Amino acid sequence: MGFIILLPMQGSATPEIAVDEVIHHYGVLYAEDQPAVSHQFIVSNNGNEPLVINDIQSSCGCTKAEISRSEIPPGETAVLDTTLSPREKQGREQIRISLYSNDPDHQVFEVGLSGYIIPRWSIQEVRGIPNVITTGSSNEAIIRVSSYVKSGDDKRFILDATSEHPLVHAILLDETKETQLDGYVKADQEIRIVVDGGKKASHQEKAQVHIRTSDPQKPELQYEASWIVENDLHLSRRGVHVINPKYFSWKNRTTLDRDIEEKIRGRIYLQSESSTAFKILSATATPPFVVEIQNDTPMSASEFIVSISGERTGKYQGELRIRTDRPDEDIFLIKLTGVIQPQELSCHLIRKIETLAFCFPTRHRN
Repeated sequence: MGFIILLPMQGSATPEIAVDEVIHHYGVLYAEDQPAVSHQFIVSNNGNEPLVINDIQSSCGCTKAEISRSEIPPGETAVLDTTLSPREKQGREQIRISLYSNDPDHQVFEVGLSGYIIPRWSIQEVRGIPNVITTGSSNEAIIRVSSYVKSGDDKRFILDATSEHPLVHAILLDETKETQLDGYVKADQEIRIVVDGGKKASHQEKAQVHIRTSDPQKPELQYEASWIVENDLHLSRRGVHVINPKYFSWKNRTTLDRDIEEKIRGRIYLQSESSTAFKILSATATPPFVVEIQNDTPMSASEFIVSISGERTGKYQGELRIRTDRPDEDIFLIKLTGVIQPQELSCHLIRKIETLAFCFPTRHRN
């Protein structure tokens, strides 16, 4: 009678990747410090064949990773050096670093860096100043100033807020709202900004609010506001963009499409809210822009048409300055932008769709 001897099966020879730490939590860092986080992961080969690291990739270009050796014998280790440079990124960071190896069970093995990048301060508009205000009016804005403090660091506060502009008053509100987050505290304080419309209309007003803090590294913050003051006269728009008309040729229609015409001839209206007549003294535009005054006799509304003309192609910026006979509303400024195209455009009307026109470069035959 024969005997069958059963021998234990030998496991196949394979590498096995392992690390001492899968995710490294680096905590909370201030963005203004331009921090660079460095950490070393220990990569081990727990298998019985050499472990070969074929490639290393990071989920963010802000992170570099290098390994001390790409082939790790059984039972030995290598050092994975990682450096995170968050630059201007803020908020929670979770970086994945992928190791591509010959481990059949973990051909892609991931380690990670995790933490928070916070600013020392931030300013947010809760309610901004209107773009256009009227003379004699009172307008309010609210801004929220937030300080971010790592747990264990001294808290920071706003001491006061002031402005040198005669029509702007800044008032620091008493309430402070604190929020405990993961590893840091966010404290919010609000500032009320009151803007007086004044007695005279103006094309542009700017003001800076100086915010003094208890932070030795950032003792002052600044908030800038801008607005336009109007009285009885109101502009329909404060900016116009036009294209040189000589580069358009039209076929199959007698009148320009309204949208295309607006690109060639930008229209601006200056109107009296009280329907009181006023006179336009002058209207001048920066070359190569041209302005036409449709009516310069005293009326309660005036129309201006802006176009651009010139031989040199390119993009242009300029200004339209309108002067009136109103002592408190004498000057109005409009920003102008325009393009002189490098080649002629031919525009064709699709008759069935009266509102559409199609433009494309004209082909010239030799």
